[in-house]
Amino acid sequence: MSPARVRGAEDRLRDLPNARACVGNALSLPFEADSFDLVFSRFLMEYLPEKPHAVQEMARVCKRGGKLLLQDLDGQLVWHYPEDADLQNTTERILSRLAGTGLTPL
Repeated sequence: MSPARVRGAEDRLRDLPNARACVGNALSLPFEADSFDLVFSRFLMEYLPEKPHAVQEMARVCKRGGKLLLQDLDGQLVWHYPEDADLQNTTERILSRLAGTGLTPL
């Protein structure tokens, strides 16, 4: 949220007429309800004290029928949503083989 980061974002968005940089709080977003077709968050959740509240705020500002995309880490990248059966089975087989090494994915 430093002024330099905001300026950098503004520079990157300069040629996009429907985009702007602003500083806000994920727990109280500075936008009206149903404002966006897409709400995107990347690697933010681990830093928030009230994760469910932040997700509710993101959903609040997302238009009905819009998309809310949360991209974050789960520690060892073990769980995925929406679930993909093949990916989940492969992940579980790998974890099973690694269990003897002392790996704990939590």
